[in-house]
Amino acid sequence: MSARAPALVLAAACAAAAAAPRAQEEGRVRYGRARDLDFESLLVEGQVRKPDISVVIGDPGGGDEGLLRLREDFIDQIAMDAGEAP
Repeated sequence: MSARAPALVLAAACAAAAAAPRAQEEGRVRYGRARDLDFESLLVEGQVRKPDISVVIGDPGGGDEGLLRLREDFIDQIAMDAGEAP
């Protein structure tokens, strides 16, 4: 057993020494080398296409005035505020 003890101590010391730099580097962020991208030299080939569908908002026939009623005058409201009958 006494012959194995120094080997175990040596192995433990080596493992601790190898783990120490990794523990210090874990808190740091390391980025790769920066490189420049040249988008001006890229050539995009293809053709312009129109959409296959269209979206219709509202009723093309008209007919209904929707949920809102646009007032032309406020005479009835003014009469009610003044206490008179419209």
